[in-house]
Formats: sequence, structure tokens, C-alpha cells
Amino acid sequence: MKSIVVLAFFITFQSILACDDGWLSYNGHCYLFSHDIQSWIGSEGVCFHFGAYLAEIDDNAEDMFLQNFVNMFAKTYWVGGTDLSNEGDWIWANSKKHFSRTYDRWQGNEPNNKHGLENCLMLGSFGWNDSTCPSQVNYICEKN
Repeated sequence: MKSIVVLAFFITFQSILACDDGWLSYNGHCYLFSHDIQSWIGSEGVCFHFGAYLAEIDDNAEDMFLQNFVNMFAKTYWVGGTDLSNEGDWIWANSKKHFSRTYDRWQGNEPNNKHGLENCLMLGSFGWNDSTCPSQVNYICEKN
């Protein structure tokens, strides 16, 4: 029994230390909340440079983990959702998963594609919103 407890502690400790400095660990993934601002496309490039991708939100638990930090930092962040390829067909840019079929948390009347120009997903204190991809905001990178 003692060896099981030690092994469980070691695995837990390893998962906490698995992320680079400045990255936060959650459920086997590492997340970086940026300090700089970029367009959605620019954010993708920065994440790629770190061996990561714009965050993909798979379920309510992950969403609430990210949302808690978004609220704490009081900023707006790009995540990896887009309908640039096909209006109204929202996918995660990295995995190409159609997230409207699995999990989403759009706020109010979102996504609304205001003025026909909103094709990228941002996460703010308000929840999920589609916005114009050239907008300069913070971003969340994710890596395994």
C-alpha cells in the first residue's frame, strides 16, 4: 500500500512539473496565458513557436479552469476556435474538430458574425464570443 501512495505522489508531482516555466498544468496539458497581444493568426504563430497551439476547450471542466484564470487576469484571450473556412461551421484550428457537436459555451446571441467579419473565438469575462480575427488581444497556448 505504501508503494502505491508513493507512486501516486510521484505521478502527481511529475504532472505538476511537466510544464515549462510560466505554463500552467491541467489534466495532462500545459497552458500559457500570454502577456502580449496579437491577432488571432499572430497568436497561432506564437503558439506554434512554443511547440503548442491555440487552446482547444473540450469540456466544461477545462472551460472553467481557463475561465477562472481569464477572470483573475481580467483580460480577453484568443483560443483556437474559428469558422474562417466555412461560415457558421466552428472548428478547433489545430485538431479540426467541429466543437459545436461536442461542447461550446457561447454567450447571449453569439456567435453573431457581426458585420460579417467575426470568425475567431475569444474568451473573456463574458464567456465565448466570436470576434474579428485581426483584433489584438492576449491568447492562450496549449500543449500536451
